Amino acid sequence: MKKSLGSVCLGAVMAMAFSWHAAAADLPAIEKSGTLKVATEDDYAPFNFMNNGQADGFNKDMLDELRKYAKFNVDQSILPWTGLLAAVSTGQYDMALTGAVITDDRAEGV
Repeated sequence: MKKSLGSVCLGAVMAMAFSWHAAAADLPAIEKSGTLKVATEDDYAPFNFMNNGQADGFNKDMLDELRKYAKFNVDQSILPWTGLLAAVSTGQYDMALTGAVITDDRAEGV
């Protein structure tokens, strides 16, 4: 069961990571660089939040699962919500991982 959960989490993270249509890196580029740069936020529980000064939540758990299987490093940086999508679209990060409510304005920007 744990292996199945890990595979599902890995698939979900990878699907999110490589579904961006902006300047996000693709899998061969990430494998070549050796690092997947992930931007998250810290104020959207239960997805992302801080616990005793450390990142915590569902998305951190998914990144921890990805680290078990990925053949590259997974670096998580915490940014303010307002900068997540811009950081990916400008190529500073390979993906943003957070929970979000879909709005018309956000749908246009992504």
